[in-house]
Amino acid sequence: MVYRKYEVWHDESKEGGYHHGLLLIPVDKKEELIRIIKEIRKEYDITDNQDFKFAGSLNSEKKSRMISNILCLFSHIIKVKDEGPIKIINPKSSKWHKENNKHYLEITELFGCKFGLLKIEDNMKSLHFDTYAKKVEKTFNFILKSCCHSMFDKNNPIEIVKFYFDGDEHYNGEKINVNKLFSGSLREYVKISDNVEIDTRQIKDRNDDTKILINFVDNIIGAWRSLLNNESDKYQATLPIKEIHKRVKENKIFSNKNGRWYKSISISEFQVIDDKVDFPCIFRDKKNMSLFFSCWQLCLAKLLLSDIICGLII
Repeated sequence: MVYRKYEVWHDESKEGGYHHGLLLIPVDKKEELIRIIKEIRKEYDITDNQDFKFAGSLNSEKKSRMISNILCLFSHIIKVKDEGPIKIINPKSSKWHKENNKHYLEITELFGCKFGLLKIEDNMKSLHFDTYAKKVEKTFNFILKSCCHSMFDKNNPIEIVKFYFDGDEHYNGEKINVNKLFSGSLREYVKISDNVEIDTRQIKDRNDDTKILINFVDNIIGAWRSLLNNESDKYQATLPIKEIHKRVKENKIFSNKNGRWYKSISISEFQVIDDKVDFPCIFRDKKNMSLFFSCWQLCLAKLLLSDIICGLII
């Protein structure tokens, strides 16, 4: 079995609930992805060393336009089907698009990236671990294992060689324990490198291309969080992921084998109520709080329930 090497890039958002977000990037595609992101940043006069986070973007026309282009790229790198080149253009539905089909960047190749987001609505208050870092490690373990087990298979095996986190200062001084990130059994097509590394530098300490990718992941997570929380999007920054959002909501990502994003993205929720674990549909009607399993939540529950029973929630 020939394992394709991947890196796991993580960031989080605590607005409207805690959101774990991780982007799995093939090592052989990382440099090309960085090059393309730099092209987009250059279009908006953002230097390689400049920090560009999602926060406040929806209130700014220029930042919304930048986010829209980033999300256009994101929607492409998680595609599994070759549908021809993608053009990074100004959204047609906004006043930015002043010329038909004007674009400044064209991408032709597939990347094989995967994305997972896990929302914990109560910001992990119901998890009874003695440190905040342990809560982060354990819930990250949930989304990492479920993504790897459900998005890959014997014909598409994965080897994780490195983890990236946006610092650990916000874990109350606790250091991330890399061994806890992938504790528990893994399927034969999922492997952690014997020499796996973890990079937890704060964004302010990053003076290399890792800052660009951390920003990229931050932008993606922020966009999904704002979409899930129904935040005002005056300039339609999240337009490029609306179709993905629709397919996730209709449970087509893991059921439609001919879909362009088949098994490449998961948006799910985890909660503990009265010490009982639930994986409710993230798109449920919050007014009546009717909980039910979608195809993806059911898959996630089956993958993780045995681990939880063994004492992960204590």
